[in-house]
Amino acid sequence: MDIKIGNRIIGPGHPVYIIAEIGSNHDGSKDQALELIKETAKAGADAVKFQFFKAESLYRYDDERYKITKKFETPREWLPELIEEAKIHNIHFSASPFDVEAIDLLVKNNVPFLKIGSPEIRDYQLLTHSASSNIPIILSTGVTNITDVAYAVDIIQKNNFSDLVILQCTSIYPTEPKYVNLNVIKTFQEIFPYPIGLSDHSMSSTIPAAAVALGACVIEKHVTLDQNGPSPDSSISITFKNFSKMVVAIREIEIAMGSSYKSIIDGKESYIAHEKSLVAKKDIELGEILNENNLIAKRASGGISSLLADKIYGYNINKPLPKDSLLTFDILSSK
Repeated sequence: MDIKIGNRIIGPGHPVYIIAEIGSNHDGSKDQALELIKETAKAGADAVKFQFFKAESLYRYDDERYKITKKFETPREWLPELIEEAKIHNIHFSASPFDVEAIDLLVKNNVPFLKIGSPEIRDYQLLTHSASSNIPIILSTGVTNITDVAYAVDIIQKNNFSDLVILQCTSIYPTEPKYVNLNVIKTFQEIFPYPIGLSDHSMSSTIPAAAVALGACVIEKHVTLDQNGPSPDSSISITFKNFSKMVVAIREIEIAMGSSYKSIIDGKESYIAHEKSLVAKKDIELGEILNENNLIAKRASGGISSLLADKIYGYNINKPLPKDSLLTFDILSSK
């Protein structure tokens, strides 16, 4: 099933939709947030994504994570400028909402999709409110099993909603290659009738390209201006240089996947260069029986194809055949 995000068709056979995840890498600076959008566009992403969370909506006030999270919130009053900056650079802008108010704000500002992060896959209210928005949903699946994912999808489907993308995700920051589990992409493809992708937390720029070879339609990757920045996302994000390499690799893989129809590529592949014909391995006398001792296959055209050797063995010839001469049907006699 294909879906549409903005002006893009998402699904098998269409260009991969690449999302640059900014997270909290703006470090509380709007200017830095705007610079991240600009660099994202230069690196070749299709979309840039921030996170709209509020500490009080995620944690109890006495939770030690509350203060840390509060420090790295994305101020919601930035939204109009962030969207405008993305428009200037011709990329999509969206965010992960972590509360109902964030969903309403994003919908009001006509974002092309909503991204539901892995921790929110168990949030019934967030899932149902997102589905009721009638905006495409991209669903991440870290820290889940297949039952969890199926349950979340069922909640979304109950709202008569079908514009969904499901991302394989491992919520280890960063993720070692052995835990990425790209084969889950194939499992999701077998179970769910939606485009499947990868939210990758590894530090690799090649793993996402491998996901594309398996059929991933969407790739999401954390990116930062400074891997030593104060944000908790900085050290688990790749640089824009490596993000750009990843984009190039993905686009090359897309081209290389080509067609599933096996045929000779006209004008590019030379059949003659690869054709093999039966040739006299030595001087063959009149009446001599043809076999593997006096015939050899060589790259040449105009003779009997070497693929017919087993059909030719046992025939006589009606005239001598000098060494290195092509064997042709006109000199064959009956067996």
